[in-house]
Amino acid sequence: MFGFAKSALQSNFNDTLIGGSADIAKQVQLIEKEHLQTGDLLFFRIKRKRISHVGVYLGNNKFVHAAVKGGVQINDLNEPYYKRYFIRRKRTSSKLG
Repeated sequence: MFGFAKSALQSNFNDTLIGGSADIAKQVQLIEKEHLQTGDLLFFRIKRKRISHVGVYLGNNKFVHAAVKGGVQINDLNEPYYKRYFIRRKRTSSKLG
């Protein structure tokens, strides 16, 4: 479902990402929670022990992502399901400037 995050960043922030979820997680800069900005990436380990899901931060603890069941949706990082699998926040290079 990372294709959704790639498309959202390309359309809204003119940011092009290459590779899958785990590949991108290695290429972007880790940020602290208090520095989250709209368009930052949120990574989740839902399947096994590897990054398998990505969302795009919207603000106010909300993020948009494409779920296998339910399609594109907006959720809150404090929801128990996402809180359990959330692993890190990262910023793409085009937003670091």
